[in-house]
Amino acid sequence: MFKLLKLAFVVGALAAVWMLVPIGGRTLDARWKSAGSPGAFARAAWAELDRALSSPPPPSKGSGPAGGREKQPERAARPSEAHTERDRQAVDRIVADRLRH
Repeated sequence: MFKLLKLAFVVGALAAVWMLVPIGGRTLDARWKSAGSPGAFARAAWAELDRALSSPPPPSKGSGPAGGREKQPERAARPSEAHTERDRQAVDRIVADRLRH
């Protein structure tokens, strides 16, 4: 009985992954339906796996000079947003009102 419960749990988990978990933007169920045949599904899956494994890995944070501490990009001289003094005063008023309540 316990083995049957384990089997049901595993089958349910696999079905959930098949139908609900998007991998690369689409679920396996959607890929199966669009493939048309089991052979086409297997070829497309193998080609996608081959592309993923043959692409160079992204640089890791721990590699490089200075123990993984990369140089930070220089900040722009001006902020990307422009706030006026009137905007700042309005924010100060809103925060003060919220703190009073």
